[in-house]
Amino acid sequence: MTNESPASLDRVPDAEPLYQLLRTMAPRRTVLLGILSLCDEPQPIEAVAAEVDRLQENNQSVYGAPSLCIALENAQGLERVTEDGAPYAAVDLEPVVVTDEDGLSHYETPEAPALFWRTTEAGRAVVAADDPAADARAMLASETAYHPIYHRVLTLCAAEAGCTTPTLGAAVDRDPLVQDPRLFAGHFIERLEAVGCLVWRGDGWHTTELGRIMADEIAAD
Repeated sequence: MTNESPASLDRVPDAEPLYQLLRTMAPRRTVLLGILSLCDEPQPIEAVAAEVDRLQENNQSVYGAPSLCIALENAQGLERVTEDGAPYAAVDLEPVVVTDEDGLSHYETPEAPALFWRTTEAGRAVVAADDPAADARAMLASETAYHPIYHRVLTLCAAEAGCTTPTLGAAVDRDPLVQDPRLFAGHFIERLEAVGCLVWRGDGWHTTELGRIMADEIAAD
């Protein structure tokens, strides 16, 4: 996993906690940004879980919707609200005195309202500033010497069946370009995945539409 920040993760002031999360969890970047996009309006936890399942359908992770939402909350990208958008922390759950039909009084704790997730202002700003194509071009521009390797990986993964990690290793690891400094196929896979050019779909790595565009641009250089 690379901890380098894509270009578009430096465009919003005062969002460093969220940037740090996106850097640390670079392979989950698409999912995290997808949650933030979904929750522009308050969303129930069931809707968020369904969206995370959709986004991770072909790229399973140990991180489910609850842990991803908590991570985004801790990074100041999400906040807990009620259905009408009121801060969840402000909900009054103090026991109240209730008198029954026999005139007897007792304490009851109000039922907690359903939890909704809503994207914060910082989260919305980061989503608005996200520019996958700019990030991919910036990453490739930082490693121009390896353009032949990147093009090879993207071309192999553009096959209908995708390409497995061992096959990519066989195509990359012995190339003279990666001997000094020593790099392996995993480096290029991680870099391309982090900027949305590759995606894992269960059977192998597949080139995304953005990846195809980048491959064409590299070939045209």
